[in-house]
Amino acid sequence: MNRQRYLVIVAMILGGTVASVRADAPAGQSDVTVVLMPSARVETLTVRLGDIARVTAADPLEREQLEALDLTLLDQQELQDTVLRELVVVRLMLAGFDTDRVAVRGAPLTLVQFRAAAPFTDASVEELISEKLHRSMGLPPGDVQVRLTIPVVESWLDSFDDQDNLRLEVLPPVAARLGRVTLTLRLFQGDSLLSSRQIPVELLRKQQVVVARASLQRGQVITADMVMLESRLLGERVDELTQEMVVGKSVRFAAEPGDVVTLRHLEAPPVAEEPILVNPRESVRLFARKGGLTVMIPVAEALQAGREGDLVRVRNLQSNKIVTGRVVARGEVEVPLY
Repeated sequence: MNRQRYLVIVAMILGGTVASVRADAPAGQSDVTVVLMPSARVETLTVRLGDIARVTAADPLEREQLEALDLTLLDQQELQDTVLRELVVVRLMLAGFDTDRVAVRGAPLTLVQFRAAAPFTDASVEELISEKLHRSMGLPPGDVQVRLTIPVVESWLDSFDDQDNLRLEVLPPVAARLGRVTLTLRLFQGDSLLSSRQIPVELLRKQQVVVARASLQRGQVITADMVMLESRLLGERVDELTQEMVVGKSVRFAAEPGDVVTLRHLEAPPVAEEPILVNPRESVRLFARKGGLTVMIPVAEALQAGREGDLVRVRNLQSNKIVTGRVVARGEVEVPLY
């Protein structure tokens, strides 16, 4: 508390008063708002404004400067202190902040307690599990990543934060399949087992995949500029295709930009249809062949459209008889000769 009294005295000597700062000023009239919390825990002996207050400012850089402003130093024996709102106000004045722009609100004092940094964080637990699994799966580091599906530290490990010499051990799942799996974490103090817990996690593996660069619509033929190759951490095994395997294929199911393209999205491109060689009401020539004998009827009328090889009906204009023949060329139909 001596530091706080000292700062107040210094401010008064410099010609300012605590009352001149806009404590409890309406937030809407200020560019910067500092809302003090009634209590806070810190992991260092130096207490900064960001440790005990929520700071809002239009300028991100100014907000960072305010949050980094040191307020007091905790005693190494007591490891706690009370920060008065007046101290915050005076410290802002001494740091050169325009007090007409700052509104200090919230709790009149903040009880600050020191707590040593937690031995574990959810991120460090994920890293520990990932390292264990990449070794057990025989994959390079970085090719396997684990994401916790529940906050392990808050729901379990925090209850042991007053203990020292803690370590975690990972028992990998029997089958390290991709996606949602359950594994066992065991917490030791030295060589003594303190607790164990079944932890659900999501197991991801890095895979080389083809990704849509643009929307792929059903029936489109894929070109090289529509897709790209990318490494992604995925929670399921997908078809590891290449651009060469995809380009030229037809889109069976639509895909949005960023979607992974798999075999289910693709199908063989449609085969180009043969041109129509005979049209309805069009004059055609009839040919009848048997062995080396060929008979031609020069005037006939097609009654159907047809491509090479198609069977179509044709009217013989000489006899007015309708026969069925096979299209053999443009304007030519072959009929059997009995």
